[in-house]
Amino acid sequence: MAPVERDPAGGLGRRRLARGLVRPRGRKAYRITDAGLAEVRRWLAEDEVDHTVRMDTLLRSFFFWLMEPGDLDKHLDRELRHFEQTAQAMRAYAAAKDRGEWGTSPQTRAMRIAVEAAARVNEALAEWARWARENNTPEAEDFGTAPDSPASQATAKDGTAKDGTAKDSTAKDSTAEHGH
Repeated sequence: MAPVERDPAGGLGRRRLARGLVRPRGRKAYRITDAGLAEVRRWLAEDEVDHTVRMDTLLRSFFFWLMEPGDLDKHLDRELRHFEQTAQAMRAYAAAKDRGEWGTSPQTRAMRIAVEAAARVNEALAEWARWARENNTPEAEDFGTAPDSPASQATAKDGTAKDGTAKDSTAKDSTAEHGH
């Protein structure tokens, strides 16, 4: 197992140590035992994956409406930089692996798969922060109604909603207004 700087799993290392699944190796590292290896293999093969994602970044986004516009812009800029930098770091790790710097063991190949996932997730979150910052600020009158938004795509060119109902007659039709 890799060195453990902190215990992000809330004591998982201590619990596994107490159950005899790992044993200490130095101050911050663990070496897996035979029983621990068997448990990890069982866990990987048999336990259902918990797909719950708890992400402070996304939780906070539900409350962006409470932020001052300038504060929101600064926050999204920080988020964008963070996700871009993390994605770049993951891409650098991936490139090192692809150059053969980490070897070719099964463990290294699995690490490369995990690094790719981390790069892609952070790239997606960077794109989300960029989108939120540049295109759809909550204080904008037309928030969520940009030409590529799901709401605007639900209206057909003839002015009827895609579900067949008539478009709101009080809304201005920009094509008629501009003579197009």
